[in-house]
Amino acid sequence: MKPLPLAAVLLCLLAALPARAETPEEKGLAIIKEAEKRGENFGDLSAEAEMLIRNGRGGEARRSLKIALLDLPGSASKSLTVVEAPKDVKGTALLTHTAADASDQQWIYLPAAGRTKRIASSGRSGPFMGSEFSFDDFSAQTAERYRYKWLRTGPCPAPAQAERCDLIERIPKEAGSGYARQEIWLDQAQRRLYQADYYDAQNQRIKTLTAEGYRQYQGKFWRADRLLMSNARTGASTSLNWSHIRFDSGLREADFDLSRLGSAR
Repeated sequence: MKPLPLAAVLLCLLAALPARAETPEEKGLAIIKEAEKRGENFGDLSAEAEMLIRNGRGGEARRSLKIALLDLPGSASKSLTVVEAPKDVKGTALLTHTAADASDQQWIYLPAAGRTKRIASSGRSGPFMGSEFSFDDFSAQTAERYRYKWLRTGPCPAPAQAERCDLIERIPKEAGSGYARQEIWLDQAQRRLYQADYYDAQNQRIKTLTAEGYRQYQGKFWRADRLLMSNARTGASTSLNWSHIRFDSGLREADFDLSRLGSAR
């Protein structure tokens, strides 16, 4: 029998070797990349939202918001959140620019003072409009900002619309978010985020974010109708109830220019 060429023998040996097992870190990153890919290239989005702020003593405050998002090549994006009511804070505007390398900058316009203030990295963990959402929560949560580790698969947390979810740990690469790490639940079918638990450096849970009422737009983009951020320490909570979500509403980069922040409507 004619002997096999050396190259063929090597190929046979390689084929017989077991495939390298995927590490929890690789699996976590792969799932996040899949989720990110499903949500990209949406063009632009405009929406309205009602923010309901509840403190731990039963007091309530409401904010009416207009939110605009612009998707750009790579990981770049721009977002603008403008407060429409109540009257005493009307016109307050938060602008976020995220670059292709996932670095971002944020500015807030304060109408009472008539000036724009840049938000330093150390201030990103501060509350937006007295809510349980931080300034950093309004920035793009791109994959490049974190390190990941897949923890396990299990039933999705209630009241999720899906059955099976993957639990993934993500750790910020840079300081500024105010959280040492997070545990996030993504459903296996559509890779939608249903819950995120935020922990401090002592591994104590600070807050929990839940997403409810997912709807599909343009046959491929999923958005939740309600986001609820609950404070595990104080009992306070803030809900963002979205409405009038529109894609491809004709937004341009000029609509997110810093020089126009004070006149944003």
